[in-house]
Amino acid sequence: MNHFITRHTLSVLVENTPGVLSQVSRLFSRKGYNIESIVSGETSQPGLTRITIVILGDELMVNQIAAQCRKLIPVQVVKILDEETSIQREFAMIKVMAVDRTTRDEIIQMANIFRANIIDVSRETLTVAIFGDKSKTGALMVFERSNRLDSALKTGTALDAEVNSELLKNIFWNKAPLHDGAVIVREGRIVGAGCMLPLSGNVNLSRDLGMRHRAGIGMSEHSDAVVVIVSEETGSISAAMGGMLKRHLAPETLERLLRNELMPEPVQDDSAAKFKLGSLLRFVKGDKQDGKEDS
Repeated sequence: MNHFITRHTLSVLVENTPGVLSQVSRLFSRKGYNIESIVSGETSQPGLTRITIVILGDELMVNQIAAQCRKLIPVQVVKILDEETSIQREFAMIKVMAVDRTTRDEIIQMANIFRANIIDVSRETLTVAIFGDKSKTGALMVFERSNRLDSALKTGTALDAEVNSELLKNIFWNKAPLHDGAVIVREGRIVGAGCMLPLSGNVNLSRDLGMRHRAGIGMSEHSDAVVVIVSEETGSISAAMGGMLKRHLAPETLERLLRNELMPEPVQDDSAAKFKLGSLLRFVKGDKQDGKEDS
């Protein structure tokens, strides 16, 4: 049973009767469970409504609340949706004041960067629509090689854990206390989290690179480590080595790069390699399904 705190989505099929939405939501309130979002809508079946609920908790808690939902009289079916068998997206519409032309141009430029669409224009406002994956988790992961990174480890929290996708999600969840720092991996194990890295002193770096990317490049300038950066805004994957940054990597390209750099010697059994890439790539692929490789 997974005891990590993560977001879970429940799909509840109910009879379309007055008060059914409040009846379901009251159940969560009585049990002390916080609802992150709740949406209801008619289905193609007459008389049935689907309520989609997002909650934060561990696997045991989610199974318990799903079992309680099934006991309600109007409820027909309750399903716990997972990422492998469902498609989940977030959608937002934002109206922005834009009276002068300069402001409008800046908003349109920003919308293009984040792949948003301008769906309505008035004399004083622009309405922007944007959708994306249910979550984009930024990440900064340093894979130690011959140069030991003890000084960086001292700035964070010491750990001794396997590279695990669920652990990485919890560390880099944007409300977690360690999410702004870096994870350091040594000989296949996570040995530190929330670690501070030196920023790059390269004045020629692109202006659109944030602190996470500059810290990743800086660490690669000061050591022979391989640094993987995942953008919190776009989910884009980058890798830094020797002060050079390779951006917009597909997950498959990242896998080849890490295998070449961290496991250059052939091994008889992949499971016996220095560290298992599977869990790391499951974490990365969760945020980057449409990555394109740099040319």
